[in-house]
Amino acid sequence: MLGAPTDWSDPSAFTQGLTAMQFTGLWTFPQIQKALADDFGVLPWPKLNSTTGEPSVPVGAYSSAVSAKSKNVDAAKQFVQWLWVDQSDKQLDWAQSYGFHIPVRKSLAEKADKLKSGPAADAVKFVNENGRAQTPLLWTPQASTAYSDALNRIIKNGTDPATEIKAVKAVVEAELKRIAGWTQCRPRPRPRPRPRRGRRRRRRCRSRRDCAVLRDASFRSSLLAFVVFALFIVPTTFVASLGLALLVNRASCWSLPWAG
Repeated sequence: MLGAPTDWSDPSAFTQGLTAMQFTGLWTFPQIQKALADDFGVLPWPKLNSTTGEPSVPVGAYSSAVSAKSKNVDAAKQFVQWLWVDQSDKQLDWAQSYGFHIPVRKSLAEKADKLKSGPAADAVKFVNENGRAQTPLLWTPQASTAYSDALNRIIKNGTDPATEIKAVKAVVEAELKRIAGWTQCRPRPRPRPRPRRGRRRRRRCRSRRDCAVLRDASFRSSLLAFVVFALFIVPTTFVASLGLALLVNRASCWSLPWAG
């Protein structure tokens, strides 16, 4: 709209009556209430249609993560515990004194007086029921671009939402698989029973290289030829040679009288 604020986080377009609704955050509630009192409401993003999806409330927040490869894992855990769990008074102050923010812990959200009534209370309810992380740790720029492009096509071009979301899902799953080795959950295989002591465990092959050699077609044909040669040709040749030797020996014995 011409003359309207361009920053999505600025509620001026809504408070000045330039638009009937606006996508914004809880931090703007003090400004909106100053202009409109409680004469406004909140609602979650609706599901795609009557049979597809669920209502959704994108939730962005400050967060901390502890790396498993850190040299000071225990100290890092203690810091996160101190920062996000132990300092409940500072969390309540942050949630109510600098715009509105919902504490991560539900027990603290229940103690935030400014979030107990009006549209703020409705927002807390919707977040608890339909909250989804807006920027998860594994949400990559490629996934974000695919999602925003799909929204633009749905809004501007009227493309089918279900088809667009299906395409976004494919991109996101590929990204998760690329950066985190993500796969769909599968039943964990049962561990094989260990062999009893005194018995040797049978193995088809001792290493992957041995398995690869056994699977090779040329190797199997050569092995078959060797087995046939060893089991049939060698014994047959031996028997024939032995028989020929006996015949020659007998012929020599028969020829002795003639020689005299």
